Amino acid sequence: MIDTRTGLVYEGINGPADALIPFDDLHPTLAERYEAIEANPPHPAPILQHAEVKAANRLLWERRKLGLPDGPSALSELRASVWFPFKKDFDLEIPVPPKAAPFCANCANMLQEVPSSFGRFTGFPPNAENKLPW
Repeated sequence: MIDTRTGLVYEGINGPADALIPFDDLHPTLAERYEAIEANPPHPAPILQHAEVKAANRLLWERRKLGLPDGPSALSELRASVWFPFKKDFDLEIPVPPKAAPFCANCANMLQEVPSSFGRFTGFPPNAENKLPW
């Protein structure tokens, strides 16, 4: 993810189910959104495990260190281009080329203002009816 104001780039990786952002390290802008959806998340995966949320979290903390806006409006200055880099063909168990990854419904809610190169799903399960192109 890139911050278009600062030029900073952070990468994130989902990792295993326990590879979550510790709540005390969650930026207040994202913590407020997390608390609003944690009881009834729109997607079954752990919200704080997702790569794009991890990258946005780091970028918001960097903005705070630099004295730049780091509230909800700052999210519109971030850009996401998320990929599944380690997919395998499930029949043959061999690596396949990286695949574009739209935001899941959790990330779409957490990062509403962040443009996503490959779109976003607004519901679960992901399908053509709940996919937005940005």
